[in-house]
Amino acid sequence: MKGEIIDEDSRGIGVRVTDNNGVRHTVAIGFGGEVQGHSQEGYPDNSNYRTPKEHEIIHQAENYARYHASSEGGLGPFGLDSKIDGLKSAKQTISDLSYEVFESYFGDLYKQVIGKHPDIEPPVERPPEVGRNDFILFVVDVYLDDENNIEAVSDIHLVYYDDEKSQQELRNDDPFEERSPDASIQVVSDFIPSLEVFREYVLYNLRCQIRDCYHEMGMEPPEEYRVLGRGDHEIAKRYRNDDIPQYDHYHDEHADIPGYELDFDYGFGELGKASAKSLADDETDRSDAEIQALFDPTGTNDGGLLDTVLEAISNERTDNSESDNDTTLDTE
Repeated sequence: MKGEIIDEDSRGIGVRVTDNNGVRHTVAIGFGGEVQGHSQEGYPDNSNYRTPKEHEIIHQAENYARYHASSEGGLGPFGLDSKIDGLKSAKQTISDLSYEVFESYFGDLYKQVIGKHPDIEPPVERPPEVGRNDFILFVVDVYLDDENNIEAVSDIHLVYYDDEKSQQELRNDDPFEERSPDASIQVVSDFIPSLEVFREYVLYNLRCQIRDCYHEMGMEPPEEYRVLGRGDHEIAKRYRNDDIPQYDHYHDEHADIPGYELDFDYGFGELGKASAKSLADDETDRSDAEIQALFDPTGTNDGGLLDTVLEAISNERTDNSESDNDTTLDTE
């Protein structure tokens, strides 16, 4: 995406955007960040005749125009420029918290994430229609004050899918219902061996969300945000949509995307990175004892988390070796 300010009047700023297909857009952005007008000649004017890919390009162009008007035109901040600022501020603030303060704000969320552990009672019950291995997203809204200290956090909200595969949201108590949060942590059930590692897990989620903001504007993010993993749930739905081919599967920790890598190790270094997919994709119906063993970071119990990591590495090496052998035989 490329942009330039082409006009300014009493109502706002005109931005010319050249999208990633080379098509020019002229977008009028009001002083409050609203899109007042949008013209282009590369796609149908009637939205009913646009493909999902074309809809997304229009969406990206408008997001980029807001961003350009905010970052280069002196307006705002608003739109994704404001969202990126909020995510960066929340990420830095959470990183600087003491262990005790982090636990006071996010200890319940940690219990929710590791709620499959038989000794942990999740603070928020799963809806009855959500099975043990069904997808469920845990969301906590974070509000910062003028000095970027945490002013408040919400209770844990739930996002899930009902029996009709329709997305549902269960909102719990929020201290500022009429105010947009500076950031929303979005995490799922996972095997996280300690609260210290969970802090890194939260920070990584915010880092991935910053990545997603850039993609939603049709931009490559700065290098530090070219990472793989779960970020913003709504943008990840676009990544998974085969009708929107301009996106790769950045949400997938083991996607093969040049220039992108998984940069979170679950507290176990390179072994943790390599085993992440094995643990995430494992839908085994485990007993309480087996689940408890998975959470043992020392690996002293049979089936502990470290043992699982080592087993995943061993299986991966075996699979790669067999794949290499099969390739050799086919070539001959």
